[in-house]
Amino acid sequence: MRTVNRQTGELVNAMTAVTKHIPRATTELLTESLSVVKQHEFAGLLIELGELLHAHADDHDADVPIVTDDQQHGPTDEQQPAGP
Repeated sequence: MRTVNRQTGELVNAMTAVTKHIPRATTELLTESLSVVKQHEFAGLLIELGELLHAHADDHDADVPIVTDDQQHGPTDEQQPAGP
């Protein structure tokens, strides 16, 4: 099983969150019932998602090492090198 790195997981979570808003936003746009404030809020979500996706792509393009959740927290006591 392949480990998903934290950045990819956050990106997928953000995409899922935005996806949940799309049906209602689409309907309200078509019926002209989506307020200007809500339009700006939704646009902000889309911009943030786009920035996350750009950062994710840039890191993969630059071949930045992928850090998994296990690696992020450092070695456990069992993984510590033996002392002198």
